[in-house]
Amino acid sequence: MAGLRTLFKFGKAKFATNVTCCNVLKRFHVHQSFSGFHSEDSSVISPLASISHDTFDDAFDNVVQSLTTKNTNYNELRTFYGHFKEVLEYNVPHGKQIRGKTVVSAYKMLHDDPDSICPDDLFRAQIMGWCMEMAQAFLLVADDIMDQSHTRRGQLCWFRKKNIGLSAINDAILIEYGTYKALKEHFVNQKYYNHVVDLFTEMFWNTSIGQCIDLYSCYHPNQTDFTWFTMDNYSILVKHKTAWYTCYFPVALAMQMNKMTDPSVYEQVKFIMLKMGHMFQIQDDFIDCFGTPNLTGKLGTDIQDGKCSWLAVLALELANATQIQVMKDNYGKADAKNIQIIKDLYLELEIPKFYASYEKNMSDYLKKLIAEKTPKCFPIDIFYVFLDQIYKRNN
Repeated sequence: MAGLRTLFKFGKAKFATNVTCCNVLKRFHVHQSFSGFHSEDSSVISPLASISHDTFDDAFDNVVQSLTTKNTNYNELRTFYGHFKEVLEYNVPHGKQIRGKTVVSAYKMLHDDPDSICPDDLFRAQIMGWCMEMAQAFLLVADDIMDQSHTRRGQLCWFRKKNIGLSAINDAILIEYGTYKALKEHFVNQKYYNHVVDLFTEMFWNTSIGQCIDLYSCYHPNQTDFTWFTMDNYSILVKHKTAWYTCYFPVALAMQMNKMTDPSVYEQVKFIMLKMGHMFQIQDDFIDCFGTPNLTGKLGTDIQDGKCSWLAVLALELANATQIQVMKDNYGKADAKNIQIIKDLYLELEIPKFYASYEKNMSDYLKKLIAEKTPKCFPIDIFYVFLDQIYKRNN
């Protein structure tokens, strides 16, 4: 996909006043016409609200016990299991739980008769949701170390706690392998067990690729240009870093638990969910810069880390030569003055205005895509539910 330079002239010329946000947003995977399509669909009510928070929490307690106190060698390794219990309880359950609860709601919606699901099967779906949340926790603990973040989910990052430090690397590994151990503990006798393990392995692989790209694509002050910062490269980064495991993975797990085997259905579902994941990451990028820490639970670090964020790529597409030099002089620097200069530049370029239009248009596009591309054997509300959960989110 060509960049915005095919639409705009740069240099000393000012950004044309008759160019609307919608014109620009056509370059960001929103190519379809929205005429005649209404985005306000109030008929879809998220079933996530029907999932008892207490019941879901009970399933987490079961997972923790199965990984700690219920082990046959508990007495021998009492100190280790006490530490691992603390690791799990600090890092796993305090997020929005979108991914984990999506596993449960998708499982119920995919079932032939949701009202007849036996308690054991429903509890298994909740356990699977917590395995998903454990995988998320592993990724976040590792990511916070690499990004040198300070807070996560309204509390200190695990590695910044007293007496933890870089031992958090091993704790992250424990969470990762604890995920596989929990899967074996609860699902080894299920016919879909091997397929689910394969999905987790594929998820970790894809996300690790995305994390690698995320780290090596960062802009550093000693660089002379932003060559890597293009929308094409950003899309590759997002697909692997976020979209696969945030949006497609929870639904694929629910599909496996419902014994769905048609590869073409998985591919169609993946296509739609990866598009949602693209919007999800752009929201994350915007929230990192302009979000309220009290709501997000973390302090944004994308600017000082020199991340290839949607905001940075868009700013470079819109900026004139002088503004690009401002980016070169200040992006990727940790000083509060440099960070504020970049934020001021984003405001000067009206990035929040572009973001608001992007989110609205992308939501409309996704609803049209869902209506046209959902497999006939697949409940369409699953897509609407997920979109409802993420649209206009602020954390």
